[in-house]
Amino acid sequence: MAVWQSDLYLISGVEHLPDITLDGWLPPVLDQNRVLRAQQIVSGYLGPSWSVANDWFVFGPENGNRIDVIFSNGSTASIVARFDRRNDSVQFHGLVCRLAAELVCLLFSPDLNAIIEPDYKVLRMALADIQTDVTL
Repeated sequence: MAVWQSDLYLISGVEHLPDITLDGWLPPVLDQNRVLRAQQIVSGYLGPSWSVANDWFVFGPENGNRIDVIFSNGSTASIVARFDRRNDSVQFHGLVCRLAAELVCLLFSPDLNAIIEPDYKVLRMALADIQTDVTL
């Protein structure tokens, strides 16, 4: 991940925080119903997905704001919102907040090791905090 990118993971609640392992942390996964609904919502905004690798699908451009869906098995997947800080897209921030709200999810920032409410203003402040952390 480049220094101008920030990833936020959708999590189904504070009881589903990523597990810490010796090698770092395991990305959180969402159930099949949430994954299918997420793909429907995101494709309506960003168009069809394209494949990065086996079981890894991207909605949006390679370099830019995008949503990644990374399957851990046939039905569950991690959903990652990748923000490109070079492009301050109000629409993408709104999409991520809507997606999280519709899926009844929160956002998790590995950079801040924090949970972020899916609220536009809270999200903008968190991304500014990540930017400050990266540039220090």
